[in-house]
Amino acid sequence: MLPIVWMSNIGLLSEWLRWPWIVVYAVVTVVHLSHAIDTDCRQVWHSNHVVMAVGMGYMFLPTRLKAVSDEVWQITFIIIAATIVVWVLHLWATQRTIDFLWMISLFDVVAMIYMFAFPEAAIAPLTYLLVIYFILETIVWMGGVFDHTRQWGRLLPVLIHSRLYSRLIFHEPLVGSSSGRERMTLSAMAAGMAYMFIIMQSGM
Repeated sequence: MLPIVWMSNIGLLSEWLRWPWIVVYAVVTVVHLSHAIDTDCRQVWHSNHVVMAVGMGYMFLPTRLKAVSDEVWQITFIIIAATIVVWVLHLWATQRTIDFLWMISLFDVVAMIYMFAFPEAAIAPLTYLLVIYFILETIVWMGGVFDHTRQWGRLLPVLIHSRLYSRLIFHEPLVGSSSGRERMTLSAMAAGMAYMFIIMQSGM
């Protein structure tokens, strides 16, 4: 199924509202891409947000400009989710610190998979819970709350060996505070996701 054909005429996604959101996600993409191509320790983190921002910008495009199927986007985000899981397991297996924000990132990616599964997989209560969650995430990013979360460690005995994952080219885990610019982009990302879920549920 080509994406969002079923909700193309919803008033909440009128033409004058689409393009500001597309511009917002273009800015988010540029900001995180600039970090992703650096040699700092957070390339994996920023690369994930680059793809998410591109995906969200695509969601807001008019239907006539869309050519990529929902299934392709779902597969893309499934691969990203799997990559995050492998990366976290790698950190865990090598007894390195795992930042709590990786769990937030994984949750956001799973939400993107669900978003591109509309309307077939839509579950109204779940969608409304996601709206509430992303509104809260918007506020939390704006307030810099995530900068104060403590890093979480290993919760279960390590049952795997790191050799399998050591061949993967990754950098150090996400560490430290986000800049004000990063917080603004992540807040905008979450706000747009909340709004898109409202739009999509309204089209059911």
